Amino acid sequence: MASLPSSELRFRGLDGTRCEPREWTPLLLELPGTTESWTGWTVTVNGERRPLSLRNLAGAVRCVCEWPESCAGRYQIAFEHPDHSPEKHRFVLQPAKLGEGALPRLLEDLEHRLPHALAATLQRGGALAGMELRRPGDVSPAAELARLRQLLEGGPNTLGLVPVLRRIAPDPHWVLVETAIDVPQERARRPHPVLLRQSMAQSRQIDDDGRPLRVWDRRVEPSYDVYENRLLKLLIALVRHRLERLAPLLPSTLEKEAENLIAALDRARSEATFLDAVTVLQEPPTQVTQILLHRAAYRRLLDLWRELSASLEVRLGAAALDTPLQSVPALYELWSSLVTLAAIVAFLKERGFRITHQRLVRRLPQGPMVELVQNQDPVLESKHSDGTAVHIHFQRSFGPTGGAFASLSFEQRPDLVVETRYADGTIALLILDPKYKIADRGGTIGPAKADIDKMHAYRDAIFHRAHGRVVRHAAILYPGPSRDFGGVVSAISADPLHADALAASVCRLFGSADRG
Repeated sequence: MASLPSSELRFRGLDGTRCEPREWTPLLLELPGTTESWTGWTVTVNGERRPLSLRNLAGAVRCVCEWPESCAGRYQIAFEHPDHSPEKHRFVLQPAKLGEGALPRLLEDLEHRLPHALAATLQRGGALAGMELRRPGDVSPAAELARLRQLLEGGPNTLGLVPVLRRIAPDPHWVLVETAIDVPQERARRPHPVLLRQSMAQSRQIDDDGRPLRVWDRRVEPSYDVYENRLLKLLIALVRHRLERLAPLLPSTLEKEAENLIAALDRARSEATFLDAVTVLQEPPTQVTQILLHRAAYRRLLDLWRELSASLEVRLGAAALDTPLQSVPALYELWSSLVTLAAIVAFLKERGFRITHQRLVRRLPQGPMVELVQNQDPVLESKHSDGTAVHIHFQRSFGPTGGAFASLSFEQRPDLVVETRYADGTIALLILDPKYKIADRGGTIGPAKADIDKMHAYRDAIFHRAHGRVVRHAAILYPGPSRDFGGVVSAISADPLHADALAASVCRLFGSADRG
Protein backbone atom coordinates (compact mmCIF):
# COMPACT_ATOMS: atom_id res chain seq x y z
CA MET A 1 0.00 0.00 0.00
CA ALA A 2 1.15 3.52 -0.75
CA SER A 3 1.86 6.09 1.90
CA LEU A 4 0.69 9.66 2.08
CA PRO A 5 2.61 11.90 -0.33
CA SER A 6 3.85 13.88 2.68
CA SER A 7 4.06 12.85 6.32
CA GLU A 8 4.22 16.47 7.46
CA LEU A 9 1.30 17.91 9.38
CA ARG A 10 0.06 21.06 7.68
CA PHE A 11 -2.12 23.61 9.42
CA ARG A 12 -3.75 26.54 7.66
CA GLY A 13 -5.65 29.55 8.85
CA LEU A 14 -9.28 29.96 7.88
CA ASP A 15 -8.07 32.17 5.02
CA GLY A 16 -5.88 29.34 3.68
CA THR A 17 -2.44 30.66 4.67
CA ARG A 18 0.06 28.22 6.19
CA CYS A 19 0.54 28.70 9.94
CA GLU A 20 1.61 26.94 13.11
CA PRO A 21 -1.09 25.56 15.44
CA ARG A 22 -1.94 27.89 18.31
CA GLU A 23 -3.93 27.45 21.49
CA TRP A 24 -7.60 28.46 21.27
CA THR A 25 -7.31 29.33 17.56
CA PRO A 26 -9.64 27.75 14.95
CA LEU A 27 -7.60 26.32 12.07
CA LEU A 28 -7.78 23.86 9.20
CA LEU A 29 -5.76 20.63 9.08
CA GLU A 30 -4.75 19.74 5.54
CA LEU A 31 -4.33 16.25 4.09
CA PRO A 32 -1.62 16.72 1.44
CA GLY A 33 -2.11 15.12 -1.97
CA THR A 34 -5.49 13.55 -1.24
CA THR A 35 -7.92 15.57 -3.37
CA GLU A 36 -8.57 12.75 -5.88
CA SER A 37 -9.45 9.99 -3.40
CA TRP A 38 -10.41 12.16 -0.46
CA THR A 39 -13.77 10.44 0.19
CA GLY A 40 -11.98 7.27 1.33
CA TRP A 41 -9.95 8.97 4.03
CA THR A 42 -10.72 8.83 7.74
CA VAL A 43 -9.14 11.34 10.11
CA THR A 44 -9.34 11.01 13.88
CA VAL A 45 -7.97 13.36 16.53
CA ASN A 46 -7.54 11.72 19.94
CA GLY A 47 -9.88 8.98 18.73
CA GLU A 48 -12.61 11.38 17.60
CA ARG A 49 -13.48 11.32 13.90
CA ARG A 50 -13.32 14.64 12.06
CA PRO A 51 -15.35 15.35 8.88
CA LEU A 52 -13.42 16.16 5.69
CA SER A 53 -14.21 18.58 2.88
CA LEU A 54 -12.66 20.06 -0.26
CA ARG A 55 -12.03 23.80 -0.22
CA ASN A 56 -10.46 26.31 -2.55
CA LEU A 57 -7.72 27.79 -0.36
CA ALA A 58 -4.72 29.93 -1.35
CA GLY A 59 -5.33 29.31 -5.06
CA ALA A 60 -5.68 25.51 -4.87
CA VAL A 61 -8.25 22.89 -4.02
CA ARG A 62 -7.29 21.23 -0.76
CA CYS A 63 -8.70 18.44 1.41
CA VAL A 64 -9.05 19.72 4.97
CA CYS A 65 -10.79 19.07 8.23
CA GLU A 66 -11.69 21.71 10.77
CA TRP A 67 -9.43 22.13 13.81
CA PRO A 68 -11.65 23.85 16.39
CA GLU A 69 -10.48 26.05 19.24
CA SER A 70 -8.39 23.67 21.35
CA CYS A 71 -6.56 23.95 24.63
CA ALA A 72 -2.90 23.14 24.99
CA GLY A 73 -2.03 19.49 25.38
CA ARG A 74 -0.94 16.35 23.59
CA TYR A 75 -2.77 15.29 20.43
CA GLN A 76 -2.67 12.16 18.30
CA ILE A 77 -3.85 12.44 14.71
CA ALA A 78 -4.50 9.29 12.66
CA PHE A 79 -4.95 9.13 8.84
CA GLU A 80 -6.49 5.93 7.41
CA HIS A 81 -7.43 4.88 3.88
CA PRO A 82 -8.08 1.44 2.32
CA ASP A 83 -5.39 2.02 -0.33
CA HIS A 84 -2.74 3.65 1.86
CA SER A 85 -0.67 2.71 4.86
CA PRO A 86 -2.15 4.24 8.04
CA GLU A 87 -0.22 7.09 9.59
CA LYS A 88 -0.20 8.46 13.10
CA HIS A 89 1.17 11.81 14.18
CA ARG A 90 1.73 13.09 17.69
CA PHE A 91 2.34 16.67 18.57
CA VAL A 92 2.11 18.95 21.58
CA LEU A 93 0.06 22.11 21.29
CA GLN A 94 2.08 24.43 23.48
CA PRO A 95 0.27 26.59 26.03
CA ALA A 96 0.28 30.16 24.81
CA LYS A 97 -0.07 31.54 28.33
CA LEU A 98 2.98 29.76 29.74
CA GLY A 99 6.63 30.27 28.89
CA GLU A 100 8.82 27.78 27.06
CA GLY A 101 9.55 24.78 29.26
CA ALA A 102 6.75 25.61 31.70
CA LEU A 103 4.49 22.69 30.76
CA PRO A 104 7.12 19.94 31.31
CA ARG A 105 8.06 21.57 34.62
CA LEU A 106 4.41 21.73 35.67
CA LEU A 107 3.88 18.03 34.87
CA GLU A 108 7.07 17.06 36.69
CA ASP A 109 6.01 19.08 39.74
CA LEU A 110 2.61 17.38 39.83
CA GLU A 111 4.10 13.92 39.37
CA HIS A 112 6.92 14.15 41.90
CA ARG A 113 7.93 17.31 43.75
CA LEU A 114 4.66 18.82 44.96
CA PRO A 115 2.95 15.68 46.38
CA HIS A 116 6.08 14.82 48.37
CA ALA A 117 6.65 18.43 49.48
CA LEU A 118 3.09 18.72 50.78
CA ALA A 119 3.16 15.33 52.53
CA ALA A 120 6.58 15.98 54.09
CA THR A 121 5.47 19.38 55.40
CA LEU A 122 2.33 17.83 56.89
CA GLN A 123 4.45 15.19 58.59
CA ARG A 124 6.76 17.81 60.08
CA GLY A 125 3.68 19.65 61.33
CA GLY A 126 2.54 16.67 63.37
CA ALA A 127 0.42 14.74 60.86
CA LEU A 128 0.99 11.39 59.03
CA ALA A 129 2.50 9.67 62.08
CA GLY A 130 3.90 6.26 61.17
CA MET A 131 3.69 6.84 57.41
CA GLU A 132 6.93 6.30 55.52
CA LEU A 133 7.68 8.89 52.85
CA ARG A 134 10.30 8.33 50.19
CA ARG A 135 11.88 11.32 48.55
CA PRO A 136 11.39 11.50 44.78
CA GLY A 137 14.42 10.09 43.03
CA ASP A 138 16.39 12.26 40.67
CA VAL A 139 15.61 9.95 37.76
CA SER A 140 14.94 11.06 34.20
CA PRO A 141 11.77 9.85 32.47
CA ALA A 142 13.94 7.77 30.10
CA ALA A 143 15.67 6.07 33.05
CA GLU A 144 12.32 5.40 34.72
CA LEU A 145 11.07 3.83 31.49
CA ALA A 146 14.14 1.57 31.39
CA ARG A 147 13.48 0.49 34.99
CA LEU A 148 9.84 -0.31 34.26
CA ARG A 149 10.87 -2.22 31.13
CA GLN A 150 13.22 -4.34 33.26
CA LEU A 151 10.43 -4.91 35.77
CA LEU A 152 8.05 -6.05 33.03
CA GLU A 153 10.35 -8.06 30.79
CA GLY A 154 13.00 -9.26 33.24
CA GLY A 155 16.58 -10.12 32.35
CA PRO A 156 18.70 -13.11 31.29
CA ASN A 157 18.35 -14.83 34.68
CA THR A 158 15.22 -13.23 36.12
CA LEU A 159 11.56 -13.21 35.17
CA GLY A 160 9.68 -9.99 34.68
CA LEU A 161 6.04 -9.35 35.47
CA VAL A 162 4.77 -10.36 32.01
CA PRO A 163 6.37 -13.85 32.00
CA VAL A 164 5.40 -14.31 35.67
CA LEU A 165 1.80 -13.51 34.80
CA ARG A 166 1.89 -16.00 31.92
CA ARG A 167 3.26 -18.72 34.22
CA ILE A 168 0.62 -18.13 36.86
CA ALA A 169 -2.34 -17.86 34.46
CA PRO A 170 -2.67 -21.62 33.62
CA ASP A 171 -2.52 -22.69 37.28
CA PRO A 172 -3.29 -19.84 39.68
CA HIS A 173 -3.53 -20.39 43.40
CA TRP A 174 -7.09 -20.99 44.65
CA VAL A 175 -8.92 -22.09 47.77
CA LEU A 176 -12.25 -23.77 48.43
CA VAL A 177 -14.87 -21.50 49.91
CA GLU A 178 -18.39 -22.21 51.07
CA THR A 179 -21.17 -20.24 49.44
CA ALA A 180 -24.95 -20.31 49.61
CA ILE A 181 -27.04 -20.27 46.44
CA ASP A 182 -30.79 -20.00 46.00
CA VAL A 183 -32.11 -23.25 44.45
CA PRO A 184 -35.45 -25.07 44.15
CA GLN A 185 -36.19 -27.32 47.10
CA GLU A 186 -35.74 -30.55 45.12
CA ARG A 187 -32.19 -29.53 44.05
CA ALA A 188 -30.94 -28.76 47.55
CA ARG A 189 -28.17 -31.04 48.81
CA ARG A 190 -26.89 -29.28 51.94
CA PRO A 191 -29.38 -26.60 53.01
CA HIS A 192 -27.85 -23.86 55.11
CA PRO A 193 -29.38 -24.31 58.59
CA VAL A 194 -29.57 -20.62 59.53
CA LEU A 195 -30.81 -19.46 56.13
CA LEU A 196 -33.24 -22.38 56.01
CA ARG A 197 -34.92 -21.18 59.21
CA GLN A 198 -35.09 -17.68 57.74
CA SER A 199 -36.62 -19.03 54.53
CA MET A 200 -39.25 -20.95 56.49
CA ALA A 201 -40.04 -17.90 58.61
CA GLN A 202 -40.18 -15.40 55.76
CA SER A 203 -41.22 -17.32 52.65
CA ARG A 204 -44.84 -17.32 51.55
CA GLN A 205 -44.12 -19.90 48.83
CA ILE A 206 -44.41 -23.22 50.66
CA ASP A 207 -45.52 -26.70 49.70
CA ASP A 208 -48.33 -28.73 51.22
CA ASP A 209 -46.02 -29.91 54.01
CA GLY A 210 -45.12 -26.33 55.00
CA ARG A 211 -41.66 -26.42 53.46
CA PRO A 212 -40.31 -23.49 51.39
CA LEU A 213 -40.27 -24.10 47.65
CA ARG A 214 -36.83 -22.47 47.36
CA VAL A 215 -33.97 -22.74 49.87
CA TRP A 216 -30.38 -21.58 50.30
CA ASP A 217 -28.10 -24.52 49.58
CA ARG A 218 -24.47 -24.73 50.74
CA ARG A 219 -21.90 -25.31 48.00
CA VAL A 220 -18.13 -25.49 48.13
CA GLU A 221 -16.52 -23.85 45.11
CA PRO A 222 -12.98 -22.84 44.12
CA SER A 223 -12.15 -19.16 44.58
CA TYR A 224 -9.25 -17.25 43.09
CA ASP A 225 -9.97 -14.24 45.28
CA VAL A 226 -6.99 -14.80 47.60
CA TYR A 227 -4.33 -12.47 48.96
CA GLU A 228 -1.62 -13.65 46.54
CA ASN A 229 -3.75 -12.95 43.46
CA ARG A 230 -4.85 -9.59 44.87
CA LEU A 231 -1.17 -8.69 45.16
CA LEU A 232 -0.65 -9.72 41.52
CA LYS A 233 -3.61 -7.59 40.42
CA LEU A 234 -2.30 -4.61 42.40
CA LEU A 235 1.17 -4.94 40.87
CA ILE A 236 -0.26 -5.04 37.34
CA ALA A 237 -2.39 -1.95 37.99
CA LEU A 238 0.51 -0.03 39.54
CA VAL A 239 2.96 -0.72 36.71
CA ARG A 240 0.39 0.11 34.05
CA HIS A 241 -0.59 3.32 35.83
CA ARG A 242 3.02 4.44 36.12
CA LEU A 243 3.62 3.81 32.42
CA GLU A 244 0.53 5.83 31.51
CA ARG A 245 1.64 8.76 33.65
CA LEU A 246 5.21 8.51 32.40
CA ALA A 247 4.26 8.69 28.71
CA PRO A 248 3.56 12.48 28.61
CA LEU A 249 6.99 13.18 30.13
CA LEU A 250 8.93 11.10 27.58
CA PRO A 251 10.57 12.40 24.42
CA SER A 252 8.65 11.49 21.28
CA THR A 253 11.25 8.85 20.37
CA LEU A 254 10.39 6.83 23.50
CA GLU A 255 6.64 7.34 23.58
CA LYS A 256 6.00 4.37 21.30
CA GLU A 257 8.09 2.12 23.56
CA ALA A 258 5.92 3.00 26.53
CA GLU A 259 2.81 2.19 24.50
CA ASN A 260 4.29 -1.16 23.47
CA LEU A 261 5.03 -2.06 27.10
CA ILE A 262 1.46 -1.23 28.09
CA ALA A 263 0.15 -3.32 25.18
CA ALA A 264 2.33 -6.31 26.17
CA LEU A 265 1.10 -6.10 29.76
CA ASP A 266 -2.52 -5.85 28.58
CA ARG A 267 -2.13 -8.94 26.39
CA ALA A 268 -0.73 -10.97 29.28
CA ARG A 269 -3.47 -9.68 31.58
CA SER A 270 -6.18 -10.68 29.07
CA GLU A 271 -4.91 -14.27 29.22
CA ALA A 272 -5.20 -14.30 33.03
CA THR A 273 -9.00 -14.37 33.10
CA PHE A 274 -9.03 -15.63 36.69
CA LEU A 275 -8.09 -12.10 37.79
CA ASP A 276 -11.55 -10.89 36.73
CA ALA A 277 -12.93 -12.54 39.88
CA VAL A 278 -10.21 -11.12 42.15
CA THR A 279 -11.04 -8.08 44.27
CA VAL A 280 -8.78 -5.11 44.94
CA LEU A 281 -6.55 -4.97 48.01
CA GLN A 282 -8.00 -2.57 50.55
CA GLU A 283 -4.89 -2.26 52.73
CA PRO A 284 -1.18 -1.93 51.90
CA PRO A 285 0.23 -5.45 51.36
CA THR A 286 2.34 -6.58 54.32
CA GLN A 287 1.79 -10.35 54.46
CA VAL A 288 4.31 -12.99 53.35
CA THR A 289 2.40 -16.25 52.88
CA GLN A 290 3.58 -19.81 52.29
CA ILE A 291 2.39 -19.60 48.68
CA LEU A 292 4.51 -16.48 48.10
CA LEU A 293 7.50 -18.27 49.59
CA HIS A 294 7.25 -21.72 48.06
CA ARG A 295 5.61 -21.45 44.62
CA ALA A 296 8.27 -20.27 42.19
CA ALA A 297 6.11 -17.88 40.12
CA TYR A 298 4.52 -16.36 43.20
CA ARG A 299 7.90 -16.08 44.90
CA ARG A 300 9.11 -14.02 41.94
CA LEU A 301 5.91 -11.96 42.23
CA LEU A 302 6.91 -11.13 45.83
CA ASP A 303 10.38 -10.06 44.65
CA LEU A 304 8.86 -7.84 41.96
CA TRP A 305 6.55 -6.21 44.50
CA ARG A 306 9.49 -5.48 46.79
CA GLU A 307 11.40 -3.93 43.87
CA LEU A 308 8.49 -1.69 42.98
CA SER A 309 7.45 -0.79 46.53
CA ALA A 310 11.02 0.30 47.31
CA SER A 311 10.45 3.19 44.90
CA LEU A 312 6.82 4.06 45.74
CA GLU A 313 6.68 7.82 46.18
CA VAL A 314 3.87 10.05 47.31
CA ARG A 315 1.64 10.41 44.27
CA LEU A 316 -1.13 12.77 43.28
CA GLY A 317 -4.57 11.31 42.76
CA ALA A 318 -6.05 13.44 39.98
CA ALA A 319 -8.09 12.35 36.99
CA ALA A 320 -6.38 14.94 34.78
CA LEU A 321 -3.08 13.07 35.23
CA ASP A 322 -4.51 9.64 34.52
CA THR A 323 -4.94 10.30 30.79
CA PRO A 324 -2.02 10.81 28.42
CA LEU A 325 -3.77 13.74 26.73
CA GLN A 326 -3.50 16.47 29.29
CA SER A 327 -5.83 19.38 29.91
CA VAL A 328 -3.49 22.25 30.64
CA PRO A 329 -6.06 24.59 32.30
CA ALA A 330 -7.09 21.91 34.81
CA LEU A 331 -3.48 20.91 35.49
CA TYR A 332 -2.38 24.53 35.86
CA GLU A 333 -5.10 25.24 38.43
CA LEU A 334 -4.24 22.02 40.26
CA TRP A 335 -0.55 22.98 40.29
CA SER A 336 -1.36 26.44 41.67
CA SER A 337 -3.52 24.92 44.41
CA LEU A 338 -0.83 22.45 45.51
CA VAL A 339 1.93 25.08 45.58
CA THR A 340 -0.35 27.30 47.66
CA LEU A 341 -1.28 24.52 50.08
CA ALA A 342 2.34 23.46 50.60
CA ALA A 343 3.38 27.09 51.16
CA ILE A 344 0.65 27.81 53.73
CA VAL A 345 1.27 24.56 55.63
CA ALA A 346 5.00 25.37 55.81
CA PHE A 347 4.14 28.92 56.93
CA LEU A 348 1.93 27.56 59.72
CA LYS A 349 4.56 25.12 60.92
CA GLU A 350 7.22 27.86 61.11
CA ARG A 351 4.88 29.84 63.38
CA GLY A 352 4.27 26.99 65.79
CA PHE A 353 0.95 25.66 64.54
CA ARG A 354 0.22 21.96 65.02
CA ILE A 355 -1.71 19.98 62.40
CA THR A 356 -4.70 18.51 64.24
CA HIS A 357 -6.47 16.91 61.27
CA GLN A 358 -5.83 16.51 57.57
CA ARG A 359 -7.68 14.96 54.63
CA LEU A 360 -5.04 15.60 51.98
CA VAL A 361 -2.88 12.46 52.21
CA ARG A 362 -4.12 8.88 52.52
CA ARG A 363 -2.20 5.64 52.92
CA LEU A 364 -3.38 3.31 50.13
CA PRO A 365 -2.13 -0.07 48.87
CA GLN A 366 -0.38 1.70 46.00
CA GLY A 367 1.42 4.02 48.41
CA PRO A 368 0.72 7.44 49.97
CA MET A 369 -1.72 9.43 47.85
CA VAL A 370 -2.41 13.18 47.81
CA GLU A 371 -5.99 14.11 46.92
CA LEU A 372 -7.90 17.37 46.94
CA VAL A 373 -11.32 16.43 48.29
CA GLN A 374 -14.16 18.78 47.43
CA ASN A 375 -16.31 19.03 50.53
CA GLN A 376 -17.66 21.41 53.12
CA ASP A 377 -15.25 19.89 55.64
CA PRO A 378 -11.75 21.39 55.78
CA VAL A 379 -8.93 19.51 54.08
CA LEU A 380 -6.61 20.70 56.85
CA GLU A 381 -7.07 21.88 60.45
CA SER A 382 -4.33 23.40 62.58
CA LYS A 383 -4.09 25.09 65.96
CA HIS A 384 -1.65 27.32 67.82
CA SER A 385 -0.97 27.31 71.55
CA ASP A 386 -2.40 30.85 71.77
CA GLY A 387 -5.80 29.52 70.69
CA THR A 388 -5.67 30.60 67.04
CA ALA A 389 -7.00 27.97 64.62
CA VAL A 390 -6.49 27.87 60.85
CA HIS A 391 -8.66 25.69 58.61
CA ILE A 392 -8.20 25.29 54.84
CA HIS A 393 -11.12 24.35 52.58
CA PHE A 394 -11.08 23.25 48.94
CA GLN A 395 -14.03 24.38 46.79
CA ARG A 396 -16.20 25.26 49.75
CA SER A 397 -19.72 26.35 48.90
CA PHE A 398 -21.32 29.49 50.34
CA GLY A 399 -25.06 29.67 49.62
CA PRO A 400 -27.86 32.06 50.58
CA THR A 401 -29.07 29.52 53.14
CA GLY A 402 -27.14 27.17 55.35
CA GLY A 403 -24.83 27.44 58.33
CA ALA A 404 -22.89 30.25 59.91
CA PHE A 405 -21.16 31.20 56.65
CA ALA A 406 -23.38 32.23 53.75
CA SER A 407 -23.67 34.40 50.64
CA LEU A 408 -25.69 37.59 50.45
CA SER A 409 -26.61 36.86 46.82
CA PHE A 410 -25.97 33.72 44.81
CA GLU A 411 -23.94 30.61 45.63
CA GLN A 412 -20.18 31.24 45.70
CA ARG A 413 -17.59 28.43 45.39
CA PRO A 414 -13.96 29.61 45.56
CA ASP A 415 -11.18 27.05 45.11
CA LEU A 416 -9.19 27.68 48.30
CA VAL A 417 -10.49 29.28 51.48
CA VAL A 418 -8.12 29.84 54.41
CA GLU A 419 -10.20 30.42 57.55
CA THR A 420 -8.48 31.90 60.61
CA ARG A 421 -10.29 31.85 63.95
CA TYR A 422 -8.65 33.91 66.70
CA ALA A 423 -8.82 33.31 70.43
CA ASP A 424 -11.11 36.32 70.87
CA GLY A 425 -13.68 34.77 68.52
CA THR A 426 -13.04 36.94 65.45
CA ILE A 427 -12.79 35.31 62.01
CA ALA A 428 -10.87 36.18 58.83
CA LEU A 429 -11.07 34.50 55.43
CA LEU A 430 -8.41 34.55 52.70
CA ILE A 431 -9.68 33.39 49.30
CA LEU A 432 -7.33 32.16 46.56
CA ASP A 433 -8.66 31.13 43.16
CA PRO A 434 -6.37 29.71 40.41
CA LYS A 435 -7.35 30.90 36.91
CA TYR A 436 -5.75 29.88 33.62
CA LYS A 437 -6.67 33.15 31.94
CA ILE A 438 -4.94 36.34 30.86
CA ALA A 439 -6.13 39.47 29.08
CA ASP A 440 -4.19 41.49 26.51
CA ARG A 441 -5.11 45.15 26.69
CA GLY A 442 -3.23 46.91 23.95
CA GLY A 443 -0.06 44.90 24.51
CA THR A 444 -0.30 44.97 28.31
CA ILE A 445 -0.84 41.53 29.83
CA GLY A 446 -2.99 41.36 32.95
CA PRO A 447 -5.84 39.48 34.63
CA ALA A 448 -9.22 39.08 32.96
CA LYS A 449 -11.80 41.60 34.16
CA ALA A 450 -14.33 38.84 34.89
CA ASP A 451 -11.90 37.11 37.22
CA ILE A 452 -11.18 40.26 39.22
CA ASP A 453 -14.89 41.02 39.35
CA LYS A 454 -15.40 37.55 40.79
CA MET A 455 -12.93 38.30 43.59
CA HIS A 456 -14.89 41.45 44.43
CA ALA A 457 -18.05 39.33 44.50
CA TYR A 458 -16.41 36.88 46.93
CA ARG A 459 -15.29 39.72 49.19
CA ASP A 460 -18.65 41.49 49.22
CA ALA A 461 -21.07 38.54 49.17
CA ILE A 462 -19.54 36.04 51.61
CA PHE A 463 -20.36 36.81 55.22
CA HIS A 464 -20.71 35.25 58.68
CA ARG A 465 -24.10 35.54 60.35
CA ALA A 466 -22.56 36.70 63.62
CA HIS A 467 -19.51 38.63 62.37
CA GLY A 468 -20.70 40.13 59.07
CA ARG A 469 -18.26 40.36 56.15
CA VAL A 470 -15.18 38.30 57.01
CA VAL A 471 -13.24 38.09 53.71
CA ARG A 472 -10.04 40.05 54.33
CA HIS A 473 -8.59 39.45 50.87
CA ALA A 474 -9.46 37.62 47.63
CA ALA A 475 -6.89 36.91 44.94
CA ILE A 476 -6.55 34.99 41.71
CA LEU A 477 -3.43 32.98 40.86
CA TYR A 478 -2.80 33.33 37.13
CA PRO A 479 0.00 33.16 34.50
CA GLY A 480 0.58 36.91 34.30
CA PRO A 481 2.23 39.71 36.30
CA SER A 482 1.04 40.46 39.82
CA ARG A 483 -1.45 43.30 40.26
CA ASP A 484 -3.05 44.86 43.32
CA PHE A 485 -6.56 46.33 43.37
CA GLY A 486 -7.06 48.50 46.43
CA GLY A 487 -5.34 46.19 48.90
CA VAL A 488 -8.38 43.90 49.19
CA VAL A 489 -8.32 42.15 45.81
CA SER A 490 -5.26 41.13 43.82
CA ALA A 491 -3.86 38.99 41.02
CA ILE A 492 -0.79 36.92 41.97
CA SER A 493 1.68 35.72 39.35
CA ALA A 494 1.79 31.89 39.25
CA ASP A 495 4.51 30.73 36.85
CA PRO A 496 5.43 27.00 36.86
CA LEU A 497 9.03 28.02 36.19
CA HIS A 498 9.05 30.06 39.43
CA ALA A 499 7.09 28.06 42.01
CA ASP A 500 9.12 29.55 44.89
CA ALA A 501 8.03 33.06 43.91
CA LEU A 502 4.36 32.00 44.04
CA ALA A 503 4.89 30.38 47.45
CA ALA A 504 6.54 33.54 48.80
CA SER A 505 3.74 35.76 47.47
CA VAL A 506 1.06 33.55 49.04
CA CYS A 507 2.84 33.55 52.41
CA ARG A 508 3.19 37.35 52.37
CA LEU A 509 -0.49 37.70 51.52
CA PHE A 510 -1.55 35.21 54.19
CA GLY A 511 0.60 36.98 56.77
CA SER A 512 -0.84 40.39 55.96
CA ALA A 513 -4.44 39.08 55.80
CA ASP A 514 -3.86 37.26 59.08
CA ARG A 515 -2.81 40.53 60.74
CA GLY A 516 -5.89 42.20 59.30
